[in-house]
This record gives sequence, C-alpha cells and structure tokens, in this order.
Amino acid sequence: MPKNCWSNADVPKLAGIIAINRHELSVARERLQIARRRRPDCDTGYYLQIVLSEQREWSEAARSPEKPPHVSDQEEATLRDEIERFRNAPNLSPEAAVRRDRQIVKREQQIGANARMRANAWFNAAAASFNLGRKRLTRASSPRRLIGDLQFGSAREI
Repeated sequence: MPKNCWSNADVPKLAGIIAINRHELSVARERLQIARRRRPDCDTGYYLQIVLSEQREWSEAARSPEKPPHVSDQEEATLRDEIERFRNAPNLSPEAAVRRDRQIVKREQQIGANARMRANAWFNAAAASFNLGRKRLTRASSPRRLIGDLQFGSAREI
C-alpha cells in the first residue's frame, strides 16, 4: 500500500455515507462493514443499520447498533457538565463570552443529535423486529424507549 493512503475507519465510513446518498446500497454496506471492522462506533453502526433496513436484512437490522445505554448516558452527562462549567465561568470579556456561547450551543446540538440517532436506531430495530414477526419483542423493548421522544413518540402504537 502506498504510504500516502489512509487505512483508518473514517475513510470507508465516509465512502459508505456517500454511497447511501447515491442509493448504492451494496457499496454502502461493504464500506460500512469495513469501517466497523476497523473501529466499531455508533455512527458506523447507525448508518449500517439504515442500509440493512433498506436491503430488508431484518435479522441484522434488528440488532441495535448503539453503545450500551449507560455509555450514551455518560457521554450526555459529560456534555451537560461541560455546558454547566461554561455557564459558571467567571467574568469574561465580550469576545470570550461569544466563544463560550458558541461552545454551549455546540454541545446542546450534539446532545440533540445523539438523542435523534439513538431514537432512530431504536425505531429501526423495532421495525426490523416487527418485520421478522417478533411483535412481542418489538413491544417489549424499543417503543418504551421511544415514547418520550419528540420525533418517535407515536411508536407506542406498534
């Protein structure tokens, strides 16, 4: 391999996301699986689950790509702690206050994006379970997580 080539997980993950946008699902699946082998992460699992659902690979799509809930909770707690530290910063210059406000907004957006991805992954897993005829499992797991979600609150009807 030439020394100027990258061989990390980000390159095939990006290629997979581009292939999703081009509706090249087999290419997307291949690239995302390579990325997941190199470094499993929530984003890669999330996009791979979307591809598997589009390909009607329900057994694989039914598995949630997410980190365990306590890991997501820890990430959110860390972001909220950072927001609180920014808000409690002592007297700041006007320029520093603007930077602080940008950092707060950035972290609030990250919390919202993480919640949407988590809810979407749970919804996709529930839909895949439903398509596999696992209605009891579908009712028992994902919708309970989704009832309070703004985007998927109607999932309780499954």
